[in-house]
Amino acid sequence: ANTGATVSLVGGWRYMNASSITSVVPPYGQNGTRVVISGLSLRGYGTRVVSVSLHGQEALLVGENDTSVTVTAASFATSITAIGDVRIVSDTGAITVAALGWSYQPQGAIANLTPSSGYLGTRVTVWGSNLLGYGGQIVSARLSGVPATVVRSTDSSVELIAGNHTGAPLTAGAVVLVAD
Repeated sequence: ANTGATVSLVGGWRYMNASSITSVVPPYGQNGTRVVISGLSLRGYGTRVVSVSLHGQEALLVGENDTSVTVTAASFATSITAIGDVRIVSDTGAITVAALGWSYQPQGAIANLTPSSGYLGTRVTVWGSNLLGYGGQIVSARLSGVPATVVRSTDSSVELIAGNHTGAPLTAGAVVLVAD
């Protein structure tokens, strides 16, 4: 039947101030870029942040509190700058968005290196594009899993000194550059 009865709870619901993102640093990057998102009530009045996406790509959550969330950007293949939203979801289901707050930049690429083999003390030059990953410098490098010393770094070349490897010769392995 249609009785028109009303059920209510006085003081049962309170609207809170909306959470907000005040900064995204840096506001651009590529796979592996560490991003710090600052704001207010980022946990959406809950106890934790459960996910963060940058331009629709799920980011790896590194640390979070109510005013700061740190993530690592996921892989996103693009040959041009791709701009999108920063989206934080809390355990309450609250969603906080910074519209057009993040842009993926073209991924860095190693074209070649000379020489391609050596031993402790060998000077190696790595050539490519976007090698700094939109950072200021290369802070660490590995040649076939062995730490190398960074001598100098630009966006198109990095000079390394091969580190000490003990044991049998290694098969060809990855060249890994990590930017600040």
